[in-house]
Amino acid sequence: MKRKGKHSAKKNFLFNFLILLIGIYVFIGALEGLKSAWEVAFAPAGKKELAQNYINTIIGNPFSGLFVGIFATALVQSSSGVVAVVIASCAAGAFSIAFAVPIILGANIGTTVTNTIVTLGYLLRRKFIKIEFIRATEASIIHDIFNIFNVSIFFILELTTKILSKSASFLADKIGNLPILGYIIKDFPDFTGVVVEKPIVDPFVTLIIKIVGYKGFLSAIIIGIISFAFLLFALRLMSNSMQRVMEERATNIVSKAFRSKTRAVFIGGSLTWLLQSSSVATSLAVPFAASGIIKTKEVYPYTLGCNIGTTIDPGQIISYAKFGLIGFKVGLVHVLLNLIGVVLWLATPLRTIPPKLASILARWITSTHPLLLIIYIGVIFYLLPILIISVL
Repeated sequence: MKRKGKHSAKKNFLFNFLILLIGIYVFIGALEGLKSAWEVAFAPAGKKELAQNYINTIIGNPFSGLFVGIFATALVQSSSGVVAVVIASCAAGAFSIAFAVPIILGANIGTTVTNTIVTLGYLLRRKFIKIEFIRATEASIIHDIFNIFNVSIFFILELTTKILSKSASFLADKIGNLPILGYIIKDFPDFTGVVVEKPIVDPFVTLIIKIVGYKGFLSAIIIGIISFAFLLFALRLMSNSMQRVMEERATNIVSKAFRSKTRAVFIGGSLTWLLQSSSVATSLAVPFAASGIIKTKEVYPYTLGCNIGTTIDPGQIISYAKFGLIGFKVGLVHVLLNLIGVVLWLATPLRTIPPKLASILARWITSTHPLLLIIYIGVIFYLLPILIISVL
């Protein structure tokens, strides 16, 4: 009887674990579908073309550059796409590396909108559970707070000392003069036409787009609704299966993985590299945090790891390599911003600020009115940037 019970328990565990994996796959696919809906609605010619249009509106004001970076990235849901456009613009001589820095800083803030939008799924679930919504809001807003604070510091430093642009140029020139690496950077083959696919989730997203069509704003709305429905379905699958899977041994494994800051940073960086999207990787932590499996303070180093991962994913590396030394210099700005930021906000007393603020803000939003989260998203990522860009 004892063996039978163990066999049955193992079978149930494997079944529920399989359901969890399916839920994660659908969740990631739904996020990519939502991002595709944004692209169909706002960038039918492509993400890079839209970002280029917004970047072209800047005359030379660094504040405009910062908020164009936020707005363009929030629209196209891809910091990688915006950074690629910035690199191409610098390579074409449209503007200098120093001028590119504010846009890259803005892109770092704009990319955090996705995981905050995911949190709305907990607000719209049929069975609204307040504690889940609070945890999900904390886990998503912590990424916003970190990037806003980190970018604010580096924006002021860049304005006053040009620290990022000068450091990136200095390092790139030094590395460029090395015998082997210098040759690779300066004379790397042109990767024009090379597309880095996402084979894991592409079939899922492609199927939705094929069914609906890729024809305009109405198609975008339908793709968005279908993707969001799948997102809600995935959240339910994950939530239900987590309650059964994440017991005893499984809970300990997940807790141990996130208990160490170094491990959490590594997991975040690795997942972002694999998925080629920091917004998707950070969003993936939200359901785990909402279920109480990982805490906000454990999500924090993970999201910082995601910030590093997005600077060295295959798509970004190709963007850097494609334009030789100039591409490498602009790429280093992105790498230095996030690498130094992780050290600054994780290895110094500043590390306590984002988790505390995220907790305070999340509880204020949920206790005042949950719909404030929608206003928060609209103001921070869309209305405020539009207002600043218009005025400047």
